[in-house]
Formats: sequence, structure tokens, C-alpha cells
Amino acid sequence: MHVLVAIDELDPTAQQHLEAGRQLAQAFGSGLLAFHTCAARDQAAATRDLTALAGGVEVEVAPYGEGGRAAAIVEAAERHRCDLVVMGTQGLDPIVSRFLDSPAHKVLEAGRSPVLIVHAARGLR
Repeated sequence: MHVLVAIDELDPTAQQHLEAGRQLAQAFGSGLLAFHTCAARDQAAATRDLTALAGGVEVEVAPYGEGGRAAAIVEAAERHRCDLVVMGTQGLDPIVSRFLDSPAHKVLEAGRSPVLIVHAARGLR
């Protein structure tokens, strides 16, 4: 099992998503990839910031195109043959109104891999 952790914001909230990915990768004896997508002009700075946040985990930063962030995440998961995508969303209360049409919802719809949503305030449950 290979786990892709899609990091939306390069700030301390990313640590909970990375920790959930680390736990799953360790439990299944698999690899872990921290992934972030941004505008092409921000790629070098984002790579530096994600590398610092990820603490030794393999990282990839890719620019998003016309398909947006969700398409870039799905493409990376398929390219790396990931068995699971771990990501957050802008909130889970109420889940329906904040989840629908979010990047997480689009990844769930378009991707082949299962998606685990981790809420930064609540952690893995």
C-alpha cells in the first residue's frame, strides 16, 4: 500500500494529515508521499516549505492546471500507484454543505484510490 497525503496548506495543520499518513503507511508497511499542488510560480518555495514540514518523508510539489487542485492530486495518486489518498477538507460540520464541490469531493469522485478525510481539529478517527 502506498499512501499519498495531499497537503492543502503549508502550515502546522499539515502535521495532523502527515501523522495520519505515517500511521497508515507504518501499519501496512508501505511508502508515504507528501503532495502539494500550487501555481507554477510558487513551486520552488512550496517544495522547500513542504520538505521542511514533512521531516524526511518523500515530497512532491506539482503545479495545477486547468483541472485545478483535485485533478493534480488524482493524477499524482495514479502516477505513484497510491492505494490511499489522505487529505483534509474545509470542515466537516455540517459535512454535506462544506464537502460538496470541494477538492476532497472532486478527488473522491474522480480518483481510483480510496480517500480518507482527516479533520485537523479532530485528527484520525
